[in-house]
Amino acid sequence: MNIQHLRYAIEVAKTGSITQAAENLFMGQPNLSKAIRELENSLNIRLFRRTSRGVVPTGEGEEFLNYARSIVSQVDKVESLYRTDRTSQVRFTLYAMPSLYISEIFSRFSAHVAERMPNAHLHLALHEASRSDIIDAVADCSCDMGLLRCRADEEITLQNIFTRKSLDCTPLSLYYNSVLMNPQHPLASAKEITQEMLSAYPRLSLESAQADLPYLFESELSTTPYNHGSIIVSGRDSVLMLLQQLPNAYITSSPLPESTLERYNLTLRQAAGPLCRYRYMMITRRGGMNSTLEKMLYEEIKNIRKEMKNLVF
Repeated sequence: MNIQHLRYAIEVAKTGSITQAAENLFMGQPNLSKAIRELENSLNIRLFRRTSRGVVPTGEGEEFLNYARSIVSQVDKVESLYRTDRTSQVRFTLYAMPSLYISEIFSRFSAHVAERMPNAHLHLALHEASRSDIIDAVADCSCDMGLLRCRADEEITLQNIFTRKSLDCTPLSLYYNSVLMNPQHPLASAKEITQEMLSAYPRLSLESAQADLPYLFESELSTTPYNHGSIIVSGRDSVLMLLQQLPNAYITSSPLPESTLERYNLTLRQAAGPLCRYRYMMITRRGGMNSTLEKMLYEEIKNIRKEMKNLVF
């Protein structure tokens, strides 16, 4: 067994097909099949079984693949550190839920990495995903770190999932969602904003965030959302454009620094009444938060929190 055998098995599991995996690996199917058999023989286990939908890992195979992904990820990091051009390669991948707040964090993080490592070739990536996909991506080593949000009453359940998947979690600030709107919105100057007041105006939301919809009021948890009209779009650029073109629209948002609001000519107003309380969480694999980039991102989160000290607690 060698590291290349591990890469072969991971690719077969990812594609669910020996044929497709062979194409992706630029090798012949017979050679790949032979390599998988050799790997199984050396381990004395069966890694995959055939189904009508392709090949899927066996129970033992799934356990092996978890170790294999972790090993390959670590080997890739070691190789990038000690190859002859190690100072020129900087790689970091973050999986996070769609959020203007997280986009602001990642953009500042990227700027500071570029500033500190001016001669490096940067390979920084932010992938927006659902909460479950973020957890899976961190667990199977598809990314370096995950950022997700949850309602305060979901924390214990998520902590149990993290423990089961051997993930470390760093709880970040608690906050209440606010109302993000155009400064010309009829409610922009209101002393307080209630659920009843907002019902007269269209609510914007991102299509990619529907599975983990961030509610504003506790009462929304037991009612059908958007029963007073909504506009759902697939990209954040569309949300920002609509807030400019439709001054009566609004969107639920986590807290944002004043500099971000000024950049997009928006205002953030706190709602009044029984609100849902949320928390952001940073997750890494067990024993994470060791790399320079992970620590830099965490510092960026703490810095941006200081700018919003009246909105988070």
